Order: sequence, then C-alpha cells, then structure tokens
Amino acid sequence: MNEKTKTGKILCMFSGGLDSTGMLYRLLTDARHANQEVHVHHLVLKNLENRHPAEKQAVHRIIDWLRRHDFRRFVYTESEHEYTFMKRYFVYDSFWYGFMAANIVTADPSILQVAVGRTRSDYDLDDTSWLTIANRGREVYQAALPLELRFNRPYVYPVLELTKREIWAMLPPALRDFAWSCRTPAYDADRPRACGKCPACLSLRQIRASNEKR
Repeated sequence: MNEKTKTGKILCMFSGGLDSTGMLYRLLTDARHANQEVHVHHLVLKNLENRHPAEKQAVHRIIDWLRRHDFRRFVYTESEHEYTFMKRYFVYDSFWYGFMAANIVTADPSILQVAVGRTRSDYDLDDTSWLTIANRGREVYQAALPLELRFNRPYVYPVLELTKREIWAMLPPALRDFAWSCRTPAYDADRPRACGKCPACLSLRQIRASNEKR
C-alpha cells in the first residue's frame, strides 16, 4: 500500500471465532478497507470456561495462514487476562474487549475505528440479552477513552449485514476449519475438542449441515 493513501488504522478485536474470522478476512480483502492499516488484537481470556487454549490455538493458526498466503500485511498483538478466581460474578468478554480496545487506541491515536464481529444472525436470536451486554461493553470502551478521543473513535461492524451462514460461505475452507466457536471445550492432552452442546456448537452444526445439502 502506498503510504500516501493510508487513512488511519482500524483495530480488529479478534477472538478466533467464526464471526471475528469473517470480520478479519473482510478487513483484509474488502476494497472499503483497503486504505486502512489493520491492527489485530487477541485477548487471552482465562476464566472458568477454560476455552482460552482452544481460542489461542485457533487464532495463531489463522494468523499464520493469512501471513503465508497472499494477503496484505497487518500488525498482530495479544494480551492476557486471568480471572479464574471469580466464581460467582462472570465478566463478559465484551467488557474486557472494550477496556483493552480503549487502552490500545489511547496508546496509538492513529487508530480511528475499532472493528467488532457483530452479525445479522445475532438479531435473529430469541434471547436479546446479548445486545444489552454488547452495548455495555461499548460503554466500557467509551468510558475508558480519554475525553479527546471519546467521540471520534467509534466501534464499527464490518460483517453486520451478513448471517453466520454467509460468513461461512465467504471464508476459504482452511479458515472455516481453524475458527473456534465452542464455549466449553474438553481437552485430550493439549488438543481441544468441541463439546457439541453449547449454543455456538449447535449453530455451527446447523451451518455445516445446510452447506452439505447444497
């Protein structure tokens, strides 16, 4: 990319799940983001669900695959948050994402947007509590920003108009396989195994079954 054509950076908060993998893929391939430098950040969230080893493995595989293939360059960083001692109150992922995104943007004000993996499928859920939690996470982000950045460093949603099924269809097969969605994995030695029962696993099963019928 020509340095003169750059229009600031976009921070991609990357979990390694299907939605965020679709988001990162779109940031790297869509012409609408071609003039933005991409900073990818993964939070290693160590909590009672114990899914962080599976997510971290997925993230590293995805990042390595993107760098080995013909995609434009991006910066990758990660941070670790350990709170397994919290037994009753569980901190939602979006709260950590908001807090860390605000600190990254504060440290690098050339980041003009923060990309979050919200999809059209999210709005089809019967339980809408996710939206309240997501909005509170955005409030955490805004509250942690310094005043001079609070109103001009917005959250953006690059795959908002896509369903999870459409994201699946958009991704190269390797990235589909690398993405990790299970919330409560088991482990065989160090190898993660999806539970097959959590909402994320059930959703992914439906997507795969629908794709196989075509």
